[in-house]
Formats: sequence, structure tokens, C-alpha cells
Amino acid sequence: MEKSRVPALNRCLAILELLKERPLFISEAVTKTNMPRSTVYVVVEEMLKQGLIRQSRDGRLHLWMRLVDFGYSALNSFEYRDFLSSHFEGLIKMLDCQAVHFGVVDKGTGYYVLKKLAPNCAIDVPTVEGGQIDLVHSAMGRCLLAFTTDATRDAFFAKANLEGAAFDDFTVKLQSIRNRGFATDNEDFTKSRVIAVPLYMKDSEFFGTIEVIFDKEFDDEKLKDAVDVLTRCARNLTILITTKE
Repeated sequence: MEKSRVPALNRCLAILELLKERPLFISEAVTKTNMPRSTVYVVVEEMLKQGLIRQSRDGRLHLWMRLVDFGYSALNSFEYRDFLSSHFEGLIKMLDCQAVHFGVVDKGTGYYVLKKLAPNCAIDVPTVEGGQIDLVHSAMGRCLLAFTTDATRDAFFAKANLEGAAFDDFTVKLQSIRNRGFATDNEDFTKSRVIAVPLYMKDSEFFGTIEVIFDKEFDDEKLKDAVDVLTRCARNLTILITTKE
């Protein structure tokens, strides 16, 4: 485990990361974290008291509702939420798309911050606000990595399972996205077409990525026009954000 000035916090987070994958017995948490059994029991006891986790009748540990409360508060505290949401409604009408996402990348991990569906959305869009973004296979993720800072990209590669030819191929894809200014398609949404473009703050500071999702009827002939509209929208939002500040 990475050294920390607050080791108790790191131990708590390590257990939360494990429980995010599936419920665990305490013995499994001991094995997977390599922490002393006594330490795990102390940390778990405190997490139970704080309502961060719960223990079911069979003894397994589960994430619990206080974390959900924190998550909702985090999403609602995003200061550009209402601003982007209102503009995404107009973008849906303009492009006649099925959904719009806004995502960010932080310390090498991507997150969906905002999800807006068309009133007549006809496809399944299996994303959740606050959920993690697949930075390798999704258009949103690749766009985030292509335009983020070198430090953030390095943080992702430090924990990603990309080596040799796979790493080289992926970095070439990211450079291609930077060159053309957008990413397309998405392996997560097999019944749709996807376009993602970067959004900047003032002074060309990368902010996040806007992703629009179309149904399969959206063909390649319409792609260029949609990219132009989405790119102009992102530029206008940058101007409005700068003015807003």
C-alpha cells in the first residue's frame, strides 16, 4: 500500500475500493489488502459505526448508504451542473441525438459528471452520474486521455494494463484524436454512434469532454456536420464559462 501521512485513511479507502467490486468477508479483505488482521478489524469496526459499510447476516461487508449521500452531494456541488444541463437540452434538440454526457478525468480515473437524455430516447444508455468511465474503450474516455495533462495521462498509464504493442497502439490512437480534435464510436454502446469533443476553460485549460450519442441510423455522411456543430458548441461554452467567471 502506498505510504501516506494519514495511513488510517488509506486503509479505509483500500477496503472501500475492494467492496466496490463485490461484497467481501473480513478474511478476504485481510488477504487482498495485506494488512494485519487486527488492523482490518479496527478499520472495519469504525467504518461500520460511521455508516460507510454494512455487514449482512452471512458476515459479508457491503458499501452502504452514507457513501450514496456523499456521492449525491458531490454531483450536486459541481458548480457548472445547471449551466451545462440547460445547454445540453438545446444541444439534444439541435443534433436530434439520444443523449449527452459530460465527463472529467481526475488522477488517472474518468467519471461521468452529467447525463442528459432526450425526452424520446429510444436506446439504452447504461451510464450513471458519478460512475467511472472506461478510458480505453469509450469515445469519452479516449477523448479525455487525449486532451488532458501529461501528468494525468501518466497517472492513468501507471495503473493501466497496457504494455508493449498494446501501449504503442493506444498512444497512436490518442495522438490521432488530438490531431483531428474529436473521438468517435464507442465499444460500450454497440447500438449507437458516439462523438466526443474536449471542453476548455479560459486560457486553454482542459476542463472535460462532451459526448453525444446517436442511434445506429446516424450514418457517416452526417458525422462531419455533427462534429462541426458539437465543436462550435464546445467553443461557445468555453466563452460563456469564461464570461461567467
